[in-house]
Amino acid sequence: MAPARVRGFLMRSRPSASSCRPGASPIPARVLGIYSTRRGHQNRGKVQRCRAGPFAYWRLPDRSVARSMDCPDGVRSTDDIKKFADRHGVLPGSINPNLFQDQEYKYGSFGNPDPEIRQRALQQPKTALRLPVALHSRDVSMWFADGSNYPGTANIRQRKQWFAEVLKASHDALFPGQTSSVEYKPFEPAFYHTDIADWGMSLLLSRSAGPQAKVLVDTGHHYAAQNIEQIVAWLLSEDMLGGFHFNDRRYADDDLTIGSIDPYQVFRIFMRFVAWSTMYAMSAACRFPTRK
Repeated sequence: MAPARVRGFLMRSRPSASSCRPGASPIPARVLGIYSTRRGHQNRGKVQRCRAGPFAYWRLPDRSVARSMDCPDGVRSTDDIKKFADRHGVLPGSINPNLFQDQEYKYGSFGNPDPEIRQRALQQPKTALRLPVALHSRDVSMWFADGSNYPGTANIRQRKQWFAEVLKASHDALFPGQTSSVEYKPFEPAFYHTDIADWGMSLLLSRSAGPQAKVLVDTGHHYAAQNIEQIVAWLLSEDMLGGFHFNDRRYADDDLTIGSIDPYQVFRIFMRFVAWSTMYAMSAACRFPTRK
């Protein structure tokens, strides 16, 4: 079997001694005006796409390094990633198994009707789980292109069951302290149905998988005018928010720079965190009153 490939490996800035904050956010390359998708790569200005051993990264004009990386050799890249991270002062962030690019995934990965392909797809996250352990990271996030383009061409209920079974198997392989975040998307590349189309489907499948599974919110993966901050509020309330992919959109999943179309949306989303943390602090104060 070929080694599992990892796409969209994110790096985060190594915190300084004066500003060390656990949980510092990874910075996707698109935030810096760099576009890397399954369809190809586009540079902006003097930004260069470079290679270091078996993986690719982005170099900016001021010699700093963007945090979005492609690691086609998976776990075999571990030593090179460590050297790269130490040299540039970054830390590994989330690991994203590639579950959509190979031709065998034409009819899906976890929802593929062929049991052999479902088992091969399961090996991708299982292999990727070794990367966070070796790199002192934590999160594994998964996005699936699984779906269908025409009515009657897929058994939606059966595919849901296959997804539940394989997600549970991948969750059972998690190491202690790891988190598996399940991403959703209403359409594209499939246009009739997507197996994990919204946050409710992701929530149900994550809960069915196990306690280390959460929901990943990509701000571009919603219908027009959908209330994303309400989704965030509900996931926070249910302790099921696993992370974000921040970007902006005008028509569909445009992958534009966050805040470029609707900057007020960023404020509305983060206000949910403020409201949640304030409510949590007040609740804790009521349960544990301070002695005078």
